Amino acid sequence: MPSPIGHGVIGLSVALLAVPKELLKPWLLKAFWVIFLACLPDVDLVFGLLFGDLNQFHRAATHSITFALVAAGIVYFVSPFKGQRGFLILFAAACSHLVADLFGIDPTPPIGIQLCWPFVTDHFMAPFTFFPALSKETLGDMFQWANLIGLLKEFAYVFPLFLVSLYCFKTQNK
Repeated sequence: MPSPIGHGVIGLSVALLAVPKELLKPWLLKAFWVIFLACLPDVDLVFGLLFGDLNQFHRAATHSITFALVAAGIVYFVSPFKGQRGFLILFAAACSHLVADLFGIDPTPPIGIQLCWPFVTDHFMAPFTFFPALSKETLGDMFQWANLIGLLKEFAYVFPLFLVSLYCFKTQNK
């Protein structure tokens, strides 16, 4: 599954592709909120860290459409995004995390994410994956060489998306 860096870049790319230039001003503040929402579902790792098992709560409630909706709603009221389109941008940023995780290799049971929590507690995963699995059973696991190789593969997928979205954003309304 993608790293927080990958999730942030994917969320930012979604915003760049979906938002007219005039709606992304002030740029830096809005980019912060988009990246924040794109990474927020992994807050469950912090709770796992407190209990000594990073994955104890991972890919459950915070990886659901319900959480994305609630988080986007809360951020909407404290961010400079306004109107229905502003809310949809925030919701898309939060959902970008879910979509990316659906296409990530998940080697630890239960496989997948609880996309429809609390209505359905089944875990969902795409029929094919391309984001590599990153080892994160403990905090120390995150600093393994295997994870560096995984991050390089992730970069190979995510960076072209970012470049295309940035190009589309910059050439908008020229």
